[in-house]
Amino acid sequence: MREEQTAKVPILRRHKRSRRAYARFNGTDIWFGPWTEPRKPEPETRAAFDSYLARWLANDRRPLDEESDEDLSVDELADRWIGNLEDQRGEGWHPRDRHRIEQALKPLRDLYGTEPAAGFMPRDLKAVRQAMVNEGRACRKTINEKVGTIRRCFRWGVAEGLLPPAVSHGLQAVDHLRPGQLGVREGAGSREPVAEAVVRETMEFLHPVAAAIVELLLLTGARVGEVLGLTPEMIDRSGKVWVAKLTQHKNAARGKSRTLHFGPKAQEVLSRFLDRVPAPAPDRPMFSPKLAMAHVSHLRRQARETPLWEGHVARYEREKAARGRLALGDGYDAPALSLAVERATDRANRARAARRKEEKLDEKELPDLPRWVPAQLRHTHLTLVRSEAGIEAAKAVAGHSSATMTEHYSRTVEAKLAQEVAARLG
Repeated sequence: MREEQTAKVPILRRHKRSRRAYARFNGTDIWFGPWTEPRKPEPETRAAFDSYLARWLANDRRPLDEESDEDLSVDELADRWIGNLEDQRGEGWHPRDRHRIEQALKPLRDLYGTEPAAGFMPRDLKAVRQAMVNEGRACRKTINEKVGTIRRCFRWGVAEGLLPPAVSHGLQAVDHLRPGQLGVREGAGSREPVAEAVVRETMEFLHPVAAAIVELLLLTGARVGEVLGLTPEMIDRSGKVWVAKLTQHKNAARGKSRTLHFGPKAQEVLSRFLDRVPAPAPDRPMFSPKLAMAHVSHLRRQARETPLWEGHVARYEREKAARGRLALGDGYDAPALSLAVERATDRANRARAARRKEEKLDEKELPDLPRWVPAQLRHTHLTLVRSEAGIEAAKAVAGHSSATMTEHYSRTVEAKLAQEVAARLG
């Protein structure tokens, strides 16, 4: 936590020899006028102290000479804003959210990091945006999101009294990029659902733990991080439908709640991990790479044809230490799961290629599986719920506060309905 936020609230004190009132702010004594009587300061002295204290608290407990600093650089403004976000969100701030903000501010820091933040103009924001375009890595939507993050940073600086209001107002005049503007490329579009048959075939080439995670995502429509963060103590198994109330999730910082519901099929998947022996730690992630690799080693040793002597075990430990392998964590993360799915898809396609060669099939008869990512499984499940039970049911399963967001997952359903209507009436 930042130093200025840990400062204690100062109190008014009396200097006996001079009979004056003072208080210590950020290590500096500030004087407020006469204090003649020992027990009670003069009213104007108390009023001056109260006014200074209120402004000091509103200035985030920083010295008031930093209240509006014309020399404040863009780098210093960005650091203060990120520090403020850390203090506000605490442990609920996901590391990926911080990384996304830092990546958005990087072009700004590279071009104008040492420049005064108060002098940042709309033309400067356009120059930062053009640098993003020239880099060629981000699509139009991503560039617009990064520009919006930069605007938020300067808007916060205005709200805190660090910058003049004209800075934020000027940056609002820079419009978002429109399709085709500045030659920026378009993104891949909205994420589409993946066919369940593709998922099931890929799961055959996944490790059992990763396959269980994928199956839960397919059965619940949960976000990837919500399933990866599950611990045994979160899951209430007292009812016909099991529930898990999440404390950390995408919208926790907005004060919203999130509950996952597990039906019979999902319960069967969870039971394989909840009821194993030895029992899992109640407060640790259920799906553990460490336990997964221990299971793989156990299976390999069971399939061993020659006896396993103590000398073998000692040699294997020495070889493992010499390889310097990374220590496995207690839980998976989203990139690791995506990589596992990508590799499993490649293995499935190699198996398909071998089958084509053996059965003399062409690629049209047995095409390769398409690449997909675990996040698409949420779209698959919610599209199914939307078609089977309606928009309100999909909204409840997704945990959306508005059906407008849920409509994003119903485009496939609407396209299918349009095709059926055209075939019947067109």
